[in-house]
Amino acid sequence: MSYLLEAAAQVFRAEGYGATTNRIAARAGVSIGTLYEYFPNKEALLLALAERHVEEAERGIGAALEHSDLAALLPALQQAVLASQRYPSTVLAFIADPRDHARLQKRVAALRQRTLATLGERMRRVELPQPQLRARIAFGLVAELTSQTFYEPDCEPEHPQLAQLLLSLALESSARSSR
Repeated sequence: MSYLLEAAAQVFRAEGYGATTNRIAARAGVSIGTLYEYFPNKEALLLALAERHVEEAERGIGAALEHSDLAALLPALQQAVLASQRYPSTVLAFIADPRDHARLQKRVAALRQRTLATLGERMRRVELPQPQLRARIAFGLVAELTSQTFYEPDCEPEHPQLAQLLLSLALESSARSSR
């Protein structure tokens, strides 16, 4: 089943919501009937992709937040966010059932709050001024902005350099402020 989700992630990323289950089945190298054995429709695929994205983010970000050192936490956070993009977060917008959508959005919001609280606590620990504001800035640079650029077609060849620059800015800002 994971190979079907990998194919779906690739096709949805390339074609957007207009992607068809026939294209997804073809990318996976299976018949449409095989795809429908696991996923009865496109919405079921979208929900499964969104679940995988949130699970991957919770697992990776949770591990990154275990770092006590801010200089280690920020790159680990960025890598965790990028790893979760294997299953595109954009599919959250296309989940048809409002209950599933609300449930997943609640998990995403809780993870974001936990991340901001941990970043703020680590910044407070090294006595940075305005730790919560700095936490939001650092999270915006290494997580939100990095993942947004992941989807920009004209940024694709430059994305690794851009991600590294965003991380450098966040680390530099934290280091400069702690002097």
